[in-house]
Amino acid sequence: MGVSWDSEVERLKHWAAAMRAVKTEIYWVTKTGWPQVFRQAAEGKGLKNILLPLATEHGQIARAALVDSNIEPIAFEREIDTWKTEFFANIDAGFSGSQCGIARTGTLMLFSSPEEPRTLSLVPPVHFCLFDTAKMYNEFHNAVEGEKLVENGMPTNVFLISGPSKTADIQLTLAYGAHGPRDLVILAILPDHISPADLEEKRMTTQTIKFHMKPETFKQNAAISLQDKPLRKSLRTAMDMLMTKRKAVLSDEEELQNLRDLCEHVRQRSLSKLPTLLEQLEEKPD
Repeated sequence: MGVSWDSEVERLKHWAAAMRAVKTEIYWVTKTGWPQVFRQAAEGKGLKNILLPLATEHGQIARAALVDSNIEPIAFEREIDTWKTEFFANIDAGFSGSQCGIARTGTLMLFSSPEEPRTLSLVPPVHFCLFDTAKMYNEFHNAVEGEKLVENGMPTNVFLISGPSKTADIQLTLAYGAHGPRDLVILAILPDHISPADLEEKRMTTQTIKFHMKPETFKQNAAISLQDKPLRKSLRTAMDMLMTKRKAVLSDEEELQNLRDLCEHVRQRSLSKLPTLLEQLEEKPD
């Protein structure tokens, strides 16, 4: 038995929440309005150029949207070996379509093709992706069945994208853009019967933020968790690994203490300005 949602709107909300949780930018658009949103988003990122699949209809529409802008549309029409250095060093962004979406995991499925090769969405530091939400499936196996991947055969490459490229290999520090685009921008085309307002939760004001757990409840839950031996062992292993890595990086006790003092200064300063910072966060657009 697979996962399901009460409505199409709830399914889209789940998909968007999963993708936004890993730093994906999503714009709800219409079939006729997406080119304008695409241009605004591209200009907002200060791009100098963008690679377009001009052999596709959406690539042609994207190029038309950039007319009279400061963004140079570049056609992906040369063999990669003839301009590899320029491609990797000078291209700001790439634009592609998508095959379908998978709601449960917050994923887009892309197919590679001569018109839209895999490097189009993999190499540029910013990836704009056009997605028709009418092609949303509940789970991966639904997408395989719906797209008839078994019957029709697989393309050379199938990509499952759930967010921008990220890694925490180095010192357990999360970094974006190490193995692919650092930014993923999705232009999600909605059907006529769904409005963007239906999909955006009302923003919570600072006055309504409350902590509902009672102190005694927290203590009870903590006591139960402390009796869980596998959990305690896993936590101990994780903490030992973190302490070992920290010691390797900060072996000088004086340097470590200076870092602690600096962090405490930052914490105190942040707390002193917390009301103002919360108001600024509330006013900041998504």
